[in-house]
Amino acid sequence: MSFFKAATAERKSPPVLHKDTLRQKRLAHEQAQKDAGIWGDMAVGQIIRENKVFIHHWKGHALTDLFTLAGKKPREMTPVEHDALVAWLKSGIYEGFTQSFVAWNISLDEALRIKNEFLEKHRSNGLEVVNPS
Repeated sequence: MSFFKAATAERKSPPVLHKDTLRQKRLAHEQAQKDAGIWGDMAVGQIIRENKVFIHHWKGHALTDLFTLAGKKPREMTPVEHDALVAWLKSGIYEGFTQSFVAWNISLDEALRIKNEFLEKHRSNGLEVVNPS
């Protein structure tokens, strides 16, 4: 053994952390979605107030401010849908609306399928759907 060389100790592999396990699960889930063809950059959300609901989808960042959503039509929303949303939003005060994500990181086809599925679900549950038929 040389005076200038340090003794080499056996290197142990670093412990697997909980966050690493979660990351691996997330990556596996994303890969499974990509393989199934449903992975994308679309999201689906719903706006609910009292007994009424509006379901919409978008690409990119969500317009979470109802004033902004009422003032500017998102690219993915049809003019008829936007007009119905604006009429509903302006029919009363802006308080009492709740917004939530239904799905995210999905393809356009999957977003449209989920949107239609939730519209039918809400109709069958007796909620008034603001979206035009």
